[in-house]
Amino acid sequence: MQTSTREEAGAAGAAMIACVSLGVYPDMAACVADWVSPCLKPVEAPDAAITARFDRAFDPYRQTRTALRPIWHMLAEAPEAPLRKD
Repeated sequence: MQTSTREEAGAAGAAMIACVSLGVYPDMAACVADWVSPCLKPVEAPDAAITARFDRAFDPYRQTRTALRPIWHMLAEAPEAPLRKD
């Protein structure tokens, strides 16, 4: 596992995409070399207990997500749906 010292990584990612789109960097790899690589901390092994906990939770999560898919679609189609695009 590797973490970063960069704060607001999501915003930085959006800014990186903009920089590449505007031609500030020739490609994302060049942008990553400047924006991401210098902020990476050393690789560390994941905590085995936490890994085991997430491993146990993943299948129930996946089953729940699959089971709720029709409900999410029904909510999206409801006339009062907040994100409905009419």
